[in-house]
Amino acid sequence: MATESELAALEASLLARDALRQFRAVLELDRLADPPEEMLVRIHTALRPRSWARPHVVSAFERSAAAAADTAAGDEIVLAALHASGPGSDDLIASAVGALAKRWGVGASAELDALLRARGSWGSKHSAVCALAAVGDDRSWEPVFERLLRHLKKAPPEDPPELILQISYLMRHAGSDPARADRVRTALRNAGPALHVERHQAKAVTWLGEVWPGLFVGDPAIPAPDVFERFLDDDPWVKRLRSRG
Repeated sequence: MATESELAALEASLLARDALRQFRAVLELDRLADPPEEMLVRIHTALRPRSWARPHVVSAFERSAAAAADTAAGDEIVLAALHASGPGSDDLIASAVGALAKRWGVGASAELDALLRARGSWGSKHSAVCALAAVGDDRSWEPVFERLLRHLKKAPPEDPPELILQISYLMRHAGSDPARADRVRTALRNAGPALHVERHQAKAVTWLGEVWPGLFVGDPAIPAPDVFERFLDDDPWVKRLRSRG
């Protein structure tokens, strides 16, 4: 844990006009395990609105040290960042999504759902889906399924992990409605040939073969939701957001 003098020096460097000094301070902040909440609030308040360091400060609220009664100011900052717009807003929103999911857990579902349904960028919706897979309730099932269908038709080459998280979210919340699981199974089987010829989907196809053997050949029996829950529990990013304290 950093000493008071080290934290004071870090705060001063993050607000410095010297670009190199600020850059080094941001790297140090990114490594700090438990930055004090009140320090982050002060830094965020003092930063220029379009400062490149702002997403890093917002991200630090994900792991900040604060008593439960002292999180109101931090929550307000994170929520404001979640609704950012304009140039560079995707990075700020991504930082806010991670922080909100970690701080609120399943309680972040409504905000994440609103972000997914809004007319935002691909990046903001990507962040929302990833966090929903980690902590969200089932209110976003339909928009996530619609996103799955679009990805199965033309998935971004750089992002097979979101396809995996989409499927995991949908199947994790399919237990209450058998028709949901059948819709996912039908969509994946229909897309099977295209998935197998797309090199960038190789990771998703391999993963599906492990968690859903027989999906594309043989018996496409639907796995229990806890199969996908166990996968999510083993994912480092999901594990980080789900951990408390």
